[in-house]
Amino acid sequence: MATGTVILIDEARSRFLLRLHQASIFSVFSLRSDVGIAIGDEVRGNLSAMGPQKIRHVRQELTIRVFGETGPCTEEQGVRRMAT
Repeated sequence: MATGTVILIDEARSRFLLRLHQASIFSVFSLRSDVGIAIGDEVRGNLSAMGPQKIRHVRQELTIRVFGETGPCTEEQGVRRMAT
């Protein structure tokens, strides 16, 4: 299970960009739950996966339903995906 930090949020599209802790890997997810996410929040789960996933908000100890949009990507690719 990987841990990552939220570095960018698009509230209008319910998307967020994560930086995974163990490497310079990034991933874009769409929220499918009514759980609030903020920049700097840490989450844990299969953060390299695409499609429907359940991840864990570390501080709030809540399960969050998300949809992995990119799988592993560079920061530039993640930012581009957030803009489309």
